[in-house]
Parts: sequence; structure tokens; C-alpha cells
Amino acid sequence: MDMDELTPRQQSVLDFIVEYQKEHRMAPSVREIGEHLGLSAPAGIHRLLHVLKEKGYIVAEPGKKRSWSVFGGDNCFGLRVKGDSMIGAHIQDGDIAIIRPQKQVGNGVIAAVLVEDLLTEATLKIVQRTGTALTLKAANPACRSLVFRYGGRKRVSIVGKLVGVVRRG
Repeated sequence: MDMDELTPRQQSVLDFIVEYQKEHRMAPSVREIGEHLGLSAPAGIHRLLHVLKEKGYIVAEPGKKRSWSVFGGDNCFGLRVKGDSMIGAHIQDGDIAIIRPQKQVGNGVIAAVLVEDLLTEATLKIVQRTGTALTLKAANPACRSLVFRYGGRKRVSIVGKLVGVVRRG
């Protein structure tokens, strides 16, 4: 996804989200964005948010309120995707995965991980924990999952959480 030019209205919404997040440490609600823009209809605000998401300026978790966040930040970095292990998550060979460094992620979250004595570079996988096992799952049924049990889990290091994807034209 290329970072397309923004209209003045789209830029206004993006600027508001950035400033609101800096001040409040969370995203503004649709109502708060509407108040900022002088709009009362949520449909128009949702359309603006959708456009910002499509253009690659924000990311959002479906079904969650206040879940949009702005790409980038001082801590984020990009990794070029190689291969097709994550195509089921719409992550393709050549994409840039935007990673926010953190050592822990929740179940079912896509993360950049390193595996000692197995991988020489970071890989994107869906992290799943059950009782005694840590599974690194591909989003492509043709690729096998990596399962680490008991002490073997110590070989896995979470580098960070996937927070966005940039696709080159």
C-alpha cells in the first residue's frame, strides 16, 4: 500500500488522531473525531477512517472500538517479507512488515520472532500458547507450524508485534 496524498479533510483527521494519541495514550472515539470535524454522522467519519487505513496511514483491529493507531513512531521498524508463509493474513512476498518492538504478544497475534539454532533471521508467525507448548503458525496451510514444548520454548524470542504492512506498488 503506497502512502497516497491526503485531502485536507483526511489530513485533519490524521493530525487529530496523532495529537489525541499523544495526549491521551489511546485513539479518539468516532464521536470525538466528529466533534473535532463538526460532523455528527458517524458514517462519514467511518469512511474517512477507512480511507486512511486503505492508504496505509493507520491500522485498525476489526470489531474493536478505538483500535486505530498511526503507523510508525520512534520505536517501530520495517522488515521486508520473504516468501508466502503469511499469505492467508494478506502479507505477501516483498511487503514491508511494520514491527513495534516488544518481548511479549497475546495469543493469536502476528509477531516477528527469532528461533535460536533454527532461523538466521526474523520470521513473521502467528504466536499461540497452550499449556506446555508455544506454536509459531504460518498463515498458509501449505507451510508447517513450528511447535516448541517445555524448555524448547526458551529458543523462541519475540522481536515485536506486527502493527502494519506496507505494500510496494
